[in-house]
Amino acid sequence: MNEEIVAKLQEICRQEDKVDSLLYKGEVLQIDHSRFSEIGKGELKKVYFVDGGQAELLVAGNFCLQYLRVAAVSFSDKGKEIHKLNAYCLVRTETIRDQIYYIAELFLDGKKIEGITFEKEELMVSSSNEMIKSGRQRAPITKLGGIVRRFMELKLTKLLAEKDPEAYVILDGSLDARYPKEQEIIDSLPSRVCALAKTTQLFTVSGKNPVVYLNKICSMNNPWVYSFSEKLHFVKLHWSAWHVFRFDGEKTVLGSLLDQSKDPTFLGYPYGLILVDKLARVSEQEKSQLRSKFLLRKDLAFLKEHLASQDAHEILDRIG
Repeated sequence: MNEEIVAKLQEICRQEDKVDSLLYKGEVLQIDHSRFSEIGKGELKKVYFVDGGQAELLVAGNFCLQYLRVAAVSFSDKGKEIHKLNAYCLVRTETIRDQIYYIAELFLDGKKIEGITFEKEELMVSSSNEMIKSGRQRAPITKLGGIVRRFMELKLTKLLAEKDPEAYVILDGSLDARYPKEQEIIDSLPSRVCALAKTTQLFTVSGKNPVVYLNKICSMNNPWVYSFSEKLHFVKLHWSAWHVFRFDGEKTVLGSLLDQSKDPTFLGYPYGLILVDKLARVSEQEKSQLRSKFLLRKDLAFLKEHLASQDAHEILDRIG
């Protein structure tokens, strides 16, 4: 073992108890011990959990076909309530005013969920849009599929919250906008929409991970929440869990997550999010079957020459 690497890792991960602050959207939010509070059970709320999955089926330079799935699950005395929306997302290129745009079409696979629709502007984006570019390079064509999946998640979340006014909806991830047109959808969400993120890209002023820092300085032996504002929190949902999560939304729902956060497979993480992740995930086996439906058609034999421009890495991976 290289002792220099060990020493550097120890230096990087060493935590000091000095006062620190969170960097968030251009603001500096001081971390104050008084902002920790215990999470009590309180009145149990009905909660929907929402997540999405996707798989790239066909990828060429000027088009791609992806399979998108979003799912929601809630629990009650009557059992599980499950909602699913599956769709093929075909993205092509088009030149508009001397700019290369990516334009998507959705083809539903199975039952439609009434109330989920898309505006034309939500299914197209400039490949040079600064929000999605990769450095100085235009965004890859596959990027739009991920954007559309995110919009599907948000639209299902909004629909459930509007149809069930007493329920809360918890989305996997955060409520920060990362894509064009996304902020408009987020701003339209009801106040009972929340989000729980397994990881965070936020930092403290001294360059620390806020999850690790908060867990270290908290002296509570119970589930806790640290609130930076009415909508931005960090939570520990089981007293002996290692994991602390970012939580966006009304913290009044947190008590309803405690009994769900005892699963030893992921202690401290709500079972509803574990289950909906499984429901939304597109497995490698399913991806292979879906891909074969197109590649084995004789009338689509011409696809192979288009896909050859993008499959070099796959060939090397198989050799290795």
